[in-house]
Amino acid sequence: MGFIAPAGVAAEFGVIVLLYLRHAWETMLAEGQTTRADLEDAIGEGAVLRVRQKAMTVAVIFAGLLPIMLSEGAG
Repeated sequence: MGFIAPAGVAAEFGVIVLLYLRHAWETMLAEGQTTRADLEDAIGEGAVLRVRQKAMTVAVIFAGLLPIMLSEGAG
Protein backbone atom coordinates (compact mmCIF):
# COMPACT_ATOMS: atom_id res chain seq x y z
CA MET A 1 0.00 0.00 0.00
CA GLY A 2 2.92 2.30 0.67
CA PHE A 3 3.81 2.56 -3.03
CA ILE A 4 0.39 2.21 -4.59
CA ALA A 5 -1.28 5.18 -2.88
CA PRO A 6 1.41 7.78 -3.74
CA ALA A 7 1.52 6.50 -7.32
CA GLY A 8 -2.23 7.05 -7.59
CA VAL A 9 -1.91 10.52 -6.10
CA ALA A 10 0.84 11.37 -8.59
CA ALA A 11 -1.36 10.20 -11.47
CA GLU A 12 -4.33 12.25 -10.25
CA PHE A 13 -2.07 15.27 -9.75
CA GLY A 14 -0.81 14.89 -13.32
CA VAL A 15 -4.35 14.87 -14.64
CA ILE A 16 -5.17 18.02 -12.70
CA VAL A 17 -2.05 19.77 -14.01
CA LEU A 18 -2.96 18.83 -17.57
CA LEU A 19 -6.50 20.14 -17.11
CA TYR A 20 -5.22 23.51 -15.90
CA LEU A 21 -2.65 23.70 -18.70
CA ARG A 22 -5.28 22.87 -21.30
CA HIS A 23 -7.68 25.45 -19.89
CA ALA A 24 -4.98 28.15 -19.94
CA TRP A 25 -4.02 27.28 -23.53
CA GLU A 26 -7.64 27.27 -24.72
CA THR A 27 -8.09 30.69 -23.14
CA MET A 28 -5.08 31.97 -25.07
CA LEU A 29 -6.42 30.45 -28.30
CA ALA A 30 -9.81 32.08 -27.75
CA GLU A 31 -8.05 35.44 -27.47
CA GLY A 32 -6.28 34.78 -30.80
CA GLN A 33 -2.82 34.48 -29.30
CA THR A 34 -0.82 31.58 -30.70
CA THR A 35 2.85 32.52 -30.58
CA ARG A 36 5.51 30.59 -28.70
CA ALA A 37 5.63 33.31 -26.04
CA ASP A 38 1.88 32.95 -25.57
CA LEU A 39 2.30 29.20 -25.15
CA GLU A 40 4.96 29.79 -22.49
CA ASP A 41 2.65 32.27 -20.75
CA ALA A 42 -0.16 29.70 -20.79
CA ILE A 43 2.16 27.08 -19.30
CA GLY A 44 3.21 29.52 -16.58
CA GLU A 45 -0.38 30.39 -15.81
CA GLY A 46 -1.57 26.79 -15.82
CA ALA A 47 1.31 25.39 -13.80
CA VAL A 48 2.41 28.12 -11.42
CA LEU A 49 -0.66 30.20 -10.71
CA ARG A 50 -2.79 27.19 -9.73
CA VAL A 51 -0.49 25.75 -7.05
CA ARG A 52 -2.97 26.25 -4.20
CA GLN A 53 -5.76 24.33 -5.93
CA LYS A 54 -3.40 21.48 -6.78
CA ALA A 55 -1.99 21.35 -3.25
CA MET A 56 -5.49 21.23 -1.75
CA THR A 57 -6.44 18.37 -4.07
CA VAL A 58 -3.40 16.35 -3.05
CA ALA A 59 -3.99 17.14 0.65
CA VAL A 60 -7.58 15.87 0.45
CA ILE A 61 -6.49 12.69 -1.34
CA PHE A 62 -3.78 12.03 1.25
CA ALA A 63 -6.21 12.72 4.11
CA GLY A 64 -8.57 10.15 2.67
CA LEU A 65 -5.82 7.58 2.21
CA LEU A 66 -4.12 8.18 5.56
CA PRO A 67 -6.13 5.59 7.52
CA ILE A 68 -5.37 2.97 4.88
CA MET A 69 -1.67 3.81 4.79
CA LEU A 70 -1.34 3.70 8.58
CA SER A 71 -3.29 0.51 9.15
CA GLU A 72 -1.48 -2.73 9.77
CA GLY A 73 -4.20 -5.25 9.03
CA ALA A 74 -5.17 -6.88 5.78
CA GLY A 75 -8.41 -4.98 5.60
